Amino acid sequence: MDERDALESRKVMLIVKAGLAKTQAEAVSIIREGALRTAERVISEESSRPDLHLVQAIQSLDEIDRAQNVASERLLEWYGLHFPELPPIIQDNLILGRMIVDAGRRDQFDEEMLKARGLSQKKIEAILIARDRSKGGSISDRDLARVKGLGVLVMGLSNEREKLAEYVESAMKKIAPNIGEVAGSTIGARLIAKVGGLDRLARLPA
Repeated sequence: MDERDALESRKVMLIVKAGLAKTQAEAVSIIREGALRTAERVISEESSRPDLHLVQAIQSLDEIDRAQNVASERLLEWYGLHFPELPPIIQDNLILGRMIVDAGRRDQFDEEMLKARGLSQKKIEAILIARDRSKGGSISDRDLARVKGLGVLVMGLSNEREKLAEYVESAMKKIAPNIGEVAGSTIGARLIAKVGGLDRLARLPA
């Protein structure tokens, strides 16, 4: 019997002698239940740590960035079959996505709509000329609906990214303000995520 088994055996005997259990089997059951409760409490406490929630947030932020980039590239390529001249003029994918969702077909791009997007007169003129001279093909209602769906997805991902970035900024100020000041909130959060938590980061050599 090794030292651990001997310790467990003494625990069982003490519980029986103290009258907390009538038999050794009952004592073993009490020990097991106590160990399970302790493990559940530790897991619950660990899961509630703010730095672990921060780790999830920064990892979600990185994944949303990747998803948004892929969706944006697909949106530009697909819509480019209909209006290939537009993406080179509007290089902001979020603005472009909103324009595609609102306008749809290229013949719906008019001066009033473009002004409402805050575009410069030079860009407005360039888009109107490109619209009239476009070499793009026609697009069916079915295809356009799916393209617009991608545009909505891009905008939704952008909105969620903004909320997550604000969350990361706020969380870093609360749980690791010094790291945030030195490295910036986003990089600081990534450092915490890389090592697996704030406690582990604190134990690393400077």
